[in-house]
Amino acid sequence: MEAVLLSVHVLAGIVFVGGSAVAASLFPRYAPVAAGAAPPSEERNRAVAVALHRITRGYGVFGLVVPVVAIALALVQGRMSEIWLNISMVLTFVAGGVLALQIYPRQRDALARPGDEKGLRTLSMLAGIYNLLWAVVVVLMIVRPGG
Repeated sequence: MEAVLLSVHVLAGIVFVGGSAVAASLFPRYAPVAAGAAPPSEERNRAVAVALHRITRGYGVFGLVVPVVAIALALVQGRMSEIWLNISMVLTFVAGGVLALQIYPRQRDALARPGDEKGLRTLSMLAGIYNLLWAVVVVLMIVRPGG
């Protein structure tokens, strides 16, 4: 059972968290900007931005499998009291909050009302924070401080 849970956890992390991280990072490059807000760019493509927005949402929702399976695995292994695991869970919760409460709504707004590049830079920064949080979680999963 542990091998199955671990496999699902790792694969879901790679596919869903990785997919949402890439889509969130690429979105600002393709998002439309208001006329005159920036020089025209061939990279700006609303259709690509819409697809990246959908991937961010869909993979973000499916990414909920990662912490759910992680908790099940930790319970099976009797590791719920380990500090590195609890820190990882908190960081996962924060990353999910950044995605759900900041990145996704800002992407939706950027598609509904194209603005200037300042808002897209903020969105890029938030995607970087999201990615950094996941990188820390991955390092904690590998290093397991105190383990």
